[in-house]
Amino acid sequence: MKSKTKENIIAIIVILLISIVIVMLVSTSVTKQQEQLNIEVSEKKIIFHKNTKFLCAGLMKGPFYIVSKSQNWSIHKSEYFKKGDVLLAIKHCEKESS
Repeated sequence: MKSKTKENIIAIIVILLISIVIVMLVSTSVTKQQEQLNIEVSEKKIIFHKNTKFLCAGLMKGPFYIVSKSQNWSIHKSEYFKKGDVLLAIKHCEKESS
């Protein structure tokens, strides 16, 4: 093989290896963010059962709802607070400060 062809092949291999490493790093980061979100939702569900109040935004950031077990809210499909026809994503709720 000519020297130029060898250099091109090596360059392509290096670019492919770098691309694979970048994809793996991004994938790992996304996985860690999802795991953190799952932990936060799990913690919110635990303290919900202790009758903690949450401030939750409805669809498109409004209206806001105060959510608690004592106000007849429940957990629906492990991802939502539910009362009647209203579903609010637990991940978008924050513990109400007293």
